[in-house]
Amino acid sequence: SMEFRKVKEWKKNMSWPMTPEGQETFLTELIRTVRQTPNSRGIGVLWWYPEAIPVDDLHIWNGGSTALFDSNGSHLSAMEVFQSR
Repeated sequence: SMEFRKVKEWKKNMSWPMTPEGQETFLTELIRTVRQTPNSRGIGVLWWYPEAIPVDDLHIWNGGSTALFDSNGSHLSAMEVFQSR
């Protein structure tokens, strides 16, 4: 079976920082790219596990770096990209 690449291996190739601002930029560019897909074949965007906030003593996907909420449950700026599109 293929071993999943560790975060440090793919992280170095990312154009967007793993920060709330980086999430917002990534999502803005992703939505724009999907909308520009020829023949309207880009039908939408899904953000997997947006509620993955870091919780002490629990293993959370990517350490919570992909969450669209902060540790208090307030939405991050990337969430507003969904609302404004």
